[in-house]
Amino acid sequence: FLYNTSENHKKLAVAAASMWKKTLDVDVVLENQEWKTYLDTKDQGNFEVARAGWAGDYNEPSTFLTLMTSSNTSAGTHYGSKEYDEIINKALTSTSQQERESLYVKAEEKLVEDMPIIPIYQYVRARLL
Repeated sequence: FLYNTSENHKKLAVAAASMWKKTLDVDVVLENQEWKTYLDTKDQGNFEVARAGWAGDYNEPSTFLTLMTSSNTSAGTHYGSKEYDEIINKALTSTSQQERESLYVKAEEKLVEDMPIIPIYQYVRARLL
């Protein structure tokens, strides 16, 4: 389990490893790396499981879904699917909100089928408006 240096990321890695051992009887080796080394390791694909995160830049599904396109290297998944790319490209060029939403659902279904990533938690923040 590759993760970058951070006390919170260490806690997540330890918790995940513990749950996987208890539930799946899988032994997990934790590997902590400084940020630059961690990025190099991820870019080279030298990992089986890695901690990563992404914050949405804007309130639209493509902020997350474009991360999984073949041309996007920032996610570090090394995932590539011509079918997925075509769905996303069609959604991004559609002028119909209904068609875009339908295509985004189709893209998400393709990701579930291929499983290039497995989200395990989502940050939550309370805000007073």
